[in-house]
Amino acid sequence: MEHLFKNSRLYNVDRASISSCKSGVDVVLVLNTEDDLPETHVFLEKVMKAANRDQSSYELKFCSADESLGDFFQMEKLQFLIFFGIRPSNFDLQFHPKAYQPYEIRGKKIVFSGGIAWMKDRAEDKKKLWEAMKKMFDLPSTGQ
Repeated sequence: MEHLFKNSRLYNVDRASISSCKSGVDVVLVLNTEDDLPETHVFLEKVMKAANRDQSSYELKFCSADESLGDFFQMEKLQFLIFFGIRPSNFDLQFHPKAYQPYEIRGKKIVFSGGIAWMKDRAEDKKKLWEAMKKMFDLPSTGQ
């Protein structure tokens, strides 16, 4: 089911940052600026590898609380967005998304996840993220 935004006032990442997504990228992982740490990169690389995504197919974007992410929904090739530690209440949505529940908005599949620091020692949240990613990427239910 597709849900639409009330308006396009979301977080805003500068256009140079968005337009510089690598060729072939169809997944963007959006995190808070303070999560731009080596251990975050390692963790996300493992997560994406488990989802059969190599580094050429996704990109990390770090933003601060006063930025807007609405421009992501204008990128035609972008199909998937995972927001880590960015609350859905920061978006003007016509619905109230639940964490770890995949949604489709303007043809893009999105998931809101807990922040990386939050998930670090919470196996239950990691499992919820993995289950959401399996739905999002149409991965088989068995294995992993």
